[in-house]
Amino acid sequence: MDQLHIVTGPVPDPLVAFAADELKRYVDRLFGVQAEISAETRASEAVVYLDGAALAVDRPGDDQAFILRRLDDQSHDAFLAIGGSPVATLWAVYDLVGRWGVRYLLHGDVFPEDPGACHFPAIDETFKPNLRSRSWRLINDFLCGCESWGLEENCRFIDQITKLKYNEVLLALWPWQ
Repeated sequence: MDQLHIVTGPVPDPLVAFAADELKRYVDRLFGVQAEISAETRASEAVVYLDGAALAVDRPGDDQAFILRRLDDQSHDAFLAIGGSPVATLWAVYDLVGRWGVRYLLHGDVFPEDPGACHFPAIDETFKPNLRSRSWRLINDFLCGCESWGLEENCRFIDQITKLKYNEVLLALWPWQ
């Protein structure tokens, strides 16, 4: 596939727009494929839908659940990655990218040496977390911990734990802090 089209829906939530940007960035880095982001479907070799409205697919009923589904379409390859909420749609995109071989670590992403050609995995599943609250303690009272990091490092770290589907951070502040 040389061309990818990412459909966000008519008025995407800022997190869904961010998910589209992330997907575009990853397919470029992994496969050298230039993706185009738009609100509606256009003629393309391959399409990823981040909004199910164009296909009359309902979002999952749970705000933390997401759907990954390869679609059978005679005219082009198509894939559905939608969540029950905007953040769950972001998790769906990160899960799709993980299926292409990218591993998310706390210090950064690890890319496969040879990801092969751009493809959509054969999957049709709805994913729902076992735990509603997945938290990381960010500030404590240890000098060598996260509280010694600058803003840029904390933002980078929060980006990484989002890819790992964490949904909360705990900031335990003490009076002397």
